[in-house]
Amino acid sequence: MLLAALTRFAAWSVPVRFHGDEALFATYARSAAVYGDWMLSGPLDKPPLSLYAMALSMQFTGVTTLSNGVLTLDAIAGEFAARLPSAFAGIVTVAAVMGLAGALGGPRTALLAGVMAAVSPQMTAFSATAFTDPLLVMFGTLSLIAAARGQTVASGVLIAAAFASKQQAVLIVPLAVLLLPSRMARRRFALGAAAGVILLLIWDAARSEVSIFAVAADNNNPYRWIVPPSEWPARAAQWGRYLSTAFGPPLLTALICIAALLPLPVERGRRITALRGLTLALLAAHVALPFNLYDRYLLLLLPGIAVLAALRLRGLLRWRWMMAFLTVVIIAGGLLQPARCPTDVRDRDRGLLELAAFVNRQPLGTIVYNPWLGWEMGYNLGPWSDKRVVYYPSPQAFAADAPTNPDRADRLLIAPAWAPAAAWLDAASAAFDVRVAYRSADYAAWWLTPAALQPD
Repeated sequence: MLLAALTRFAAWSVPVRFHGDEALFATYARSAAVYGDWMLSGPLDKPPLSLYAMALSMQFTGVTTLSNGVLTLDAIAGEFAARLPSAFAGIVTVAAVMGLAGALGGPRTALLAGVMAAVSPQMTAFSATAFTDPLLVMFGTLSLIAAARGQTVASGVLIAAAFASKQQAVLIVPLAVLLLPSRMARRRFALGAAAGVILLLIWDAARSEVSIFAVAADNNNPYRWIVPPSEWPARAAQWGRYLSTAFGPPLLTALICIAALLPLPVERGRRITALRGLTLALLAAHVALPFNLYDRYLLLLLPGIAVLAALRLRGLLRWRWMMAFLTVVIIAGGLLQPARCPTDVRDRDRGLLELAAFVNRQPLGTIVYNPWLGWEMGYNLGPWSDKRVVYYPSPQAFAADAPTNPDRADRLLIAPAWAPAAAWLDAASAAFDVRVAYRSADYAAWWLTPAALQPD
């Protein structure tokens, strides 16, 4: 557990700018912490529990009061505050992995599974994010412990808490049910889960917004029920790349995954067979069903893989020196593998903050055309920005509509260095005088002055 705390807080302490989805979730949390908008107004597609945890963290560790009594939140302080619940959730998840492994295989199995989870680069990396997945995994794994120990109502309540963190908790329900000892236990589990889900539905109905479930259906519409088999090899390869460093270097991770997932002709224990079968089924579902190819979607499977691998390896290692040697190898491999998400494209410098500071220094009501930076810039402009951010989906839409705005306010087009800004600048040049306003290694901004305002 000390090792888990060291790895999680070490990752959390690294100043890394938000991923776009992190900025989205943190913006809702900031609205609650700064504006008091605890019903999370806007087109929200996630349940509120993770967002409330971020908001409370912001209130206690990030929000400050201006001289006029107004609450505010610094962007950097808000990033650390929004990620703090995930760091604690990551530590609790390691304890939950140990509890589940101990319930299924004893204390030495718990120790081995805990070591895998504590130094897992993938689990560590996501414990330093403001995604909603870490709380989902924590509550989901705690629910499985409760089910394995026969604590049926508690298991149901915990699975409801996982669902209130992220809807993917429904994928854990079959395993929790299979771990329960009897039909009566399953009924009690259902009662506990139903109570929590009903509270969530009441909260959703009380909002003066479109239901979070309707928005989620729109935002995650897969447009197909199953992926054509011709796409399966490419999808499997992508998921394999994401999984390849889950527990350390690729070779070590491969050995752990083989130990965890390779079925044997005779499996000991119905519950272990159920855990392995469901893990394999979820991996296959990610290939065959139209899940988005997000690396964080595999995070839900890693606790089960750690437990299964520990169960298999504990049965093979009959001497203590072998256990000690393997433990050292796992710790060294996990700590030496960089704890970075495979699809992490966040900037690791202050470039985005400096661009936001430049925009904030401009006059009241400045129009900011922002085709690429979305929620990241919305978050970093701060809770009290006086700028007007405008989004167009294409250069053609921009060229057709932006010149019709008669407002005489200053206008900026902002872009990251990787963006195809040339097409937008060409579209702007027909109606605007274009001048460089800001440039750094990673970002640029251009003044757009309507031709009608140019001197003769």
